[in-house]
Amino acid sequence: MKQRLSSAILSSIVKRCHTHLVFSSFDFYRKHYLTFRDLSPVALKVLNAFKEQPEVRLQSKSIVEETGLAPAAVALIITNLTVICFS
Repeated sequence: MKQRLSSAILSSIVKRCHTHLVFSSFDFYRKHYLTFRDLSPVALKVLNAFKEQPEVRLQSKSIVEETGLAPAAVALIITNLTVICFS
């Protein structure tokens, strides 16, 4: 009897945890989508520079050369992307 009760309780806990994970994943991807949808075209240009070369550790200088943006603008955009995307 104890084993049946324990397995029923365990099953209930697993169902609740799975439901929580599904909704938390949904919220994560919703927030992710909304964040990237609202990025400026210039920020997307810098972000795409990173996405085009994921295997390379890019420096600000190479991003400036690739995008044609001012170094100060690139530095500001990288800072903003870091705050927006990783907070």
